[in-house]
Amino acid sequence: SCFKILRKSDEIPYNQNFILSGMNLAFLGYFANKEVFTKKILFHWPDGIWLKKHIEIEKIPGRDLIKKMKIPNHIKKILVLGNLTINSKNFLENKFKLKVENKVLPFGNIKKIIRTKIKLTKKTLTLITLPTPKQEKLAFYLSEKNPEYKIICIGASISIASGEEKAVPDIMEKFGLEFLWRLRTDTFRRISRLFVSSRFYLKGKKNKIYDFWK
Repeated sequence: SCFKILRKSDEIPYNQNFILSGMNLAFLGYFANKEVFTKKILFHWPDGIWLKKHIEIEKIPGRDLIKKMKIPNHIKKILVLGNLTINSKNFLENKFKLKVENKVLPFGNIKKIIRTKIKLTKKTLTLITLPTPKQEKLAFYLSEKNPEYKIICIGASISIASGEEKAVPDIMEKFGLEFLWRLRTDTFRRISRLFVSSRFYLKGKKNKIYDFWK
């Protein structure tokens, strides 16, 4: 495997087809469990303390990626797949001065989600707000069905960037305790997910399957 890690938000490869996803514990765990894969079109931003166990690179929270990234002029529309509130939609439109469309996805497993008809174009930037690994699986599926695509698997970061959801306190982020902050809501599901991701991650680390390129 070879993970391609971007150092800055201005390195997003808008001049080609791409899928961009956060490199964090969830992705590494589900990669170790063979639920997501590395591909030539897949890039990552460093999102999580777990990456520092492999390479020295500064973390970029998803909310900061949204706040700092610049969208080139040839992109004319943002398509958000998944949940998006009116406040977050307005935030995106005001920030990027682009039309924002939202397509709500059905609740359920990935097989149910990919039945939704979605057409992408080279002038559309697609943001997926599902959790990992569903968002990556949907992105891979869309890359196979559309000749042109530019996809960012952004999870819940839009609502945090817009201020609708509280960001992790600086002191907790400094010491890599963001995952504890997230446990304050939807606690049972998040604890279960953290346990599963950690178990998968440790299995992958033991088997030395992680390989990074930056």
